Amino acid sequence: MVRFPKARRWISAAWFPALILAVGACGNSATPASSVPAPENFAGAGPYKVGVTTLGMEPGGLYDREVEVWYPVDDASVAGVELASYRSFEVLPQAIVDILPADLNLEVGMDAYRDVVVSEQGPFPVLTFSHGAGGFRYAYSGFLKRVASWGIIVVSIDHLEWGLLAQVNLRDSDAEDREASDVVLATLSELAVASSSPSSPLYGGVDGGRVATAGHSAGGRAAFGIPEREEVRAMIGFATGGARGIETDKPILLLVGAEDGGAGRMEEAYETLGPVRRFVSIDGAGHNSFTDQCDIIWGGNNFLESLVASGFPIPENLLALAIDGCEPQNLDPEVFWDVSVHFTVAHLRQAFGIDAEPIGLEDEIASQFDGVSMTYAHDP
Repeated sequence: MVRFPKARRWISAAWFPALILAVGACGNSATPASSVPAPENFAGAGPYKVGVTTLGMEPGGLYDREVEVWYPVDDASVAGVELASYRSFEVLPQAIVDILPADLNLEVGMDAYRDVVVSEQGPFPVLTFSHGAGGFRYAYSGFLKRVASWGIIVVSIDHLEWGLLAQVNLRDSDAEDREASDVVLATLSELAVASSSPSSPLYGGVDGGRVATAGHSAGGRAAFGIPEREEVRAMIGFATGGARGIETDKPILLLVGAEDGGAGRMEEAYETLGPVRRFVSIDGAGHNSFTDQCDIIWGGNNFLESLVASGFPIPENLLALAIDGCEPQNLDPEVFWDVSVHFTVAHLRQAFGIDAEPIGLEDEIASQFDGVSMTYAHDP
């Protein structure tokens, strides 16, 4: 019989069928593979429609930046409302937009409804999300709105200190650098203000006592910056090394594309964590598979290379990361989002107490996504 060490379980979908056969051959005490129930799957869209609103620039709060919030809404609230979208040049200064090719200013649909009221089923727990180097608050909308559809307020923060303008030397040289953790805390304060304001679409919808923090790549410094806060119930690192050696008993999920050059370091970081910990490495995906831009490039429009050709100063190393995981041989980003959303939502539901016992985090989940193989480790 195959046995797992108590402190470590490694499941790779590539050999999972063989594991089931081995367990099934151990005698009558084993459960036959054919009768093993499939775990709950949180891939794709959840039961809620999704709203989107912008917060920020309030005295005593964020001041110098905005955040984008995706949140659960009821079907009746979106009747007759058009879906929201954003432009790929939206965060650039107008003077720069004016000299770039207009056909590269792509419109990206968000499958969310601007400023409609939050669902009456709330209040809902909160996930803060911090983008990677060169990112901006809209850039992960396809992934984040799916998380929100499962009953979670998702707030994407503009970290101007390492965002797009900073990476291409277009950020105001007099701008103040703020600590990542301070910006996360200011964001939570803005959510509390919005939730207490009758004029806000988030009125009464935010449960500020149940918070998780997440980040992609450079965003890890925000994701793992406030583990001691009472309201922080869980943390998530997407393709980031910022979790190594954190001393906490709060659940941590590390998730990465296996083609990412940092995947091995994340696996090593997982080994330094105490329980509860989870690690997912998805085959065929790369560093930037999380973003809307990756989905566009994978679909055949490498607009970033066209931007560079037009004179836009994207550093070579940043350009390489931006297309990592987005080429034709890589996993379809939307399929990658399905798997990533599943683990994110399952991790959060357990941490927020929505599920009394973990759902969708069993060993068997590694084999439940058609055409996708992965390595999954967890403790317990």
